[in-house]
Amino acid sequence: MQTRQLLGRLLPAAKVPFAMAAIASLLVIVKQIATEGRAFDRRGLSLEGVVGFYILGAALVTIVIAVSSKWATSRARGAILGFFTAMMLLCVVNFTLAPEPALGRGLLVAMLVFGLFPGSLVGAMYWEPPKQ
Repeated sequence: MQTRQLLGRLLPAAKVPFAMAAIASLLVIVKQIATEGRAFDRRGLSLEGVVGFYILGAALVTIVIAVSSKWATSRARGAILGFFTAMMLLCVVNFTLAPEPALGRGLLVAMLVFGLFPGSLVGAMYWEPPKQ
């Protein structure tokens, strides 16, 4: 029964992460076209690898959301879940889209800001009471 409940939470949990992965993939495709295919040369990345990384990241975030959604029994807990989900997303985007990836303190500050504002707000906004 628990497996069935988890599978029932996967599809709703997948909407936002895969939409974000699609938007980020579109951005990297545009970036690759604009730089005539040299966007990822200095990092040793390929367009296919970056898009695949986004899809894998979306799948992992979906699993995290589906597993922890039962824990998110209040709007505040939904905001906490959104905070950590946004921080994971920022790390993926930081290392693939940013002209110079932030490391150390710069990455930490960016993760906290990105996690607090869009992450927590979206988490609280999309929170729904758990279904019994």
